[in-house]
Amino acid sequence: MAASASLPSSVSPGCGAAPTGVIDFTVPVELQDLLARIRSYIAEDVLPAEQEIADPTDVLASWAVVEGLRDRARQRACTPPTCPSSGVGWESGCWA
Repeated sequence: MAASASLPSSVSPGCGAAPTGVIDFTVPVELQDLLARIRSYIAEDVLPAEQEIADPTDVLASWAVVEGLRDRARQRACTPPTCPSSGVGWESGCWA
């Protein structure tokens, strides 16, 4: 039996989009600012902090670096919704 090319009417394609059979990888406008903040955070904070990790196989030995990155992510509003951040974080759009 061949599989149907379209979704059954009971299955939602998600985020209110009509099924097209093509995946759209365009970043929604409402997430572009968040993406820019995350890119800057990685370039300006995370990558330089890698040099501060004493032993990459034992991150616990450099936990202060991890804590500093968490604090900086909160300051830059780059924290995930599961990370307590006093109201600052990823609070937009639909998430898969």
